[in-house]
Amino acid sequence: MGKPITPSVNDLLKLSNDELREALVELNSMSLRHLCRNCIKTIHDYKEHVKYEDKEKQELHGILNNISDIIERGRQGES
Repeated sequence: MGKPITPSVNDLLKLSNDELREALVELNSMSLRHLCRNCIKTIHDYKEHVKYEDKEKQELHGILNNISDIIERGRQGES
C-alpha cells in the first residue's frame, strides 16, 4: 500500500462542488481521517482568530468611547 495523498484544505477550498466531490471519492479512509483532522484544526484556528479580532474590536471601541467622552466633557467645559 502506497503513501496516501491527501489534498490540503486550501486546495479543496478552491474546488467547485463537483470537483470537491470527485476528489473526496478518490481518497481512502486514512486520507479522509487526515483531511478531517486538518479541517477541524483549520476551523478551530479560524474561530480563535475571530475571537481575537472581536476582542481587539471591543478594546478599540472602548478607547474610541473614552476619547469621545473626553471631547464631550471638553466641549461642556467651554460652554
